[in-house]
Amino acid sequence: MFECAREAEGLEIPRARSRLFAHSARWGIMKTGRNAPCPCGSGKKYKHCHLGIAAHHTNQSVMPTPSTDINSGESPINEEGFLSEHLEPYRQRIRAKHQPHYALVFEINKVCQSVKFQMHVHSRDGQEVLGSALFIKMLADVQAAVLLLERGLPSQARSLLRVAIEALIILGKLSKSYEFVEALIRLGEQQRLRLVRAIQRNSSPDLDSIRSEISEDIIRDIEQIVGDIPNESLEQWARELGLLQFYDVGYRLFSNDVHSKPRALEHYLEVSGDGEYTVINWGPQLSNDLEGEF
Repeated sequence: MFECAREAEGLEIPRARSRLFAHSARWGIMKTGRNAPCPCGSGKKYKHCHLGIAAHHTNQSVMPTPSTDINSGESPINEEGFLSEHLEPYRQRIRAKHQPHYALVFEINKVCQSVKFQMHVHSRDGQEVLGSALFIKMLADVQAAVLLLERGLPSQARSLLRVAIEALIILGKLSKSYEFVEALIRLGEQQRLRLVRAIQRNSSPDLDSIRSEISEDIIRDIEQIVGDIPNESLEQWARELGLLQFYDVGYRLFSNDVHSKPRALEHYLEVSGDGEYTVINWGPQLSNDLEGEF
């Protein structure tokens, strides 16, 4: 997995600056001195690189453009922007391009499916109940990500893969310690408490009916369950379980898509020869290299 991921564009992050960062000077967002290194990361001084372009460029119209011709009659997207019935040839093309990875994913999926049907869960064993539910959710997350990848939606797939990695780490922690059952439940109630308090603070009339049902007794009950939760993190659990590589590579990398960071937005933009953004792509991205995701 990680050998392939090293070749993925996203793992250039530590070495190459974002194209959006390189445009920050010409947009007037980040000021750069004449003798400072150019934001594009070329290693040249700004005055010898992008200063002239930034000073003399004229704004160009950037048009949202479908990734394929929607008027061709066989486009994978229709005029409303949804995936069309003509997507299948494109899906097969993506599968063929990444066939070795798909084959491996499907073999692993077969093993996981067989495990799922061999589960014998005791209803009064919290570790078994939560663990089996986590396993099934994680499997469904990965399966959904595969469906999105083969339909040209890699950013949305990466969001789901990050969710699956989080489930994997929590499942590992839960499998190692029965005491973690209580901690996991309390963490869930902590999130519920934050939600309840946020609804109380929010004055929107849309929340009036919900707010009216929140009593001080409810809040006290939740607070009693939460108690004092140890200050532990997903990263710490991953380190304890020997899964830090999943956290440092997949979880961190795919967080760009979950939180809509600039790196994730670059996949929707095309740059002309003079460095100007000319197109904002929408629709399935059918030419992406998906080795990192697999």
